Amino acid sequence: MTDFFLKEENLAKMKKSIDSKPQSSLTKQEIDAYNKAVNDFNVSVNSYNQLNDNVNQNKDQITKAWSEAEKQFLDAHVPYYKS
Repeated sequence: MTDFFLKEENLAKMKKSIDSKPQSSLTKQEIDAYNKAVNDFNVSVNSYNQLNDNVNQNKDQITKAWSEAEKQFLDAHVPYYKS
């Protein structure tokens, strides 16, 4: 997850640097480095999204298990009264 934020920060720095120069003064190495940073960021976005989906699925499973355990505990230890 931190990899995503580091690559996002790196891309932002490179974009700021590229945007501050006129296009005619950019070197091929600067453009290639920026394009590589964009590609790395895009890959990290996919990894981040996949990791975030896994975290959300696990969170849902844990919440369901907690709710079921709570229900079982209350069913076992709290008396029901009929009106």
